Amino acid sequence: MYNLTVKNDYIRDIGASNGVIVTQGKSFVFDNQGSLYLTIPGMNEINFIDLGDKKLEGYPEPTET
Repeated sequence: MYNLTVKNDYIRDIGASNGVIVTQGKSFVFDNQGSLYLTIPGMNEINFIDLGDKKLEGYPEPTET
C-alpha cells in the first residue's frame, strides 16, 4: 500500500480507476492505495501497480518493495 497525492494543473479533469475525479486546479490524496490507474484526457493512462513484497526481476533500483 502507498499514498499518492495528485495535483491537477492540467487543462481537463483527471479520472481514477476507483471512481474519483480530480478536477482542474484541485488536489486529491489516495490513501492506502493498491493498484490504480489515472486517465488523462488526450494523453492516455498512467498505471500505478502495487507489487506488494515483490520486486520487478532484473531491476535493482529501487531497493524498496
